[in-house]
Amino acid sequence: MIYTGYFDKIETYKEKGFTPVSIAGRAPDWYDGIEYKKLAPKRDWWQKWHDEKLSNAWYNEQYYKTVLNKLKAEEVFADLQKFGNNIILLCYEKSGEFCHRNIVANWLNEHQIKTKEYDLNKAPIRPEITR
Repeated sequence: MIYTGYFDKIETYKEKGFTPVSIAGRAPDWYDGIEYKKLAPKRDWWQKWHDEKLSNAWYNEQYYKTVLNKLKAEEVFADLQKFGNNIILLCYEKSGEFCHRNIVANWLNEHQIKTKEYDLNKAPIRPEITR
């Protein structure tokens, strides 16, 4: 299982045995962990979406067109496994908010790579990456 989460909870994830992996275009200044930029949104269209308050559907379309459609899920999974067995993909938005990590999770799940948001109340102590 690959988990997803957000930067504000990084210490909790570490306590639970995760290896945090940023998939943000720009991680917080204080973050000194692993970054996997292949899954980061592209700055030009992200800025347009943000500034012009475009729809989430537009964001999703841009993300697929400029990021996911250029990647192979199997290769992404292999890359992520190099970081360890207990990874959690991070970006900024809190659980339940629109975020590219949810798009990534759906895309990986579509390719039979089990991925879900880490539930701080229900998740196991030592998650494992499984296929």
